[in-house]
Amino acid sequence: MGKSGLKALQYMSLGIPTVATGIGANYRVIEDGVSGYLVKSKEEWIEKLKYLIDNPSERRRIGQAAHDRVERLYSIRQNAPVYLRIIDSVAQASEPSPR
Repeated sequence: MGKSGLKALQYMSLGIPTVATGIGANYRVIEDGVSGYLVKSKEEWIEKLKYLIDNPSERRRIGQAAHDRVERLYSIRQNAPVYLRIIDSVAQASEPSPR
């Protein structure tokens, strides 16, 4: 998985339990063991994937926690006020000054 965290967010938003390398933005996006898993080696990848395959209830729990985390922290709805402030700030900065 990439370092930007975007792929992790996309999978998590769909409720897909995510296993990702513990580098880049993945540390901020995924709560290890809560909303996904962060791994450092090939062996850890295999271990976590096998664990999720063998434990459907844990797959569901991690997937739901991942979805909830994305909705709570990263959704458009949650971040709309920030986007609106940025747009408003840009619009005000580009208005011609009165003569």
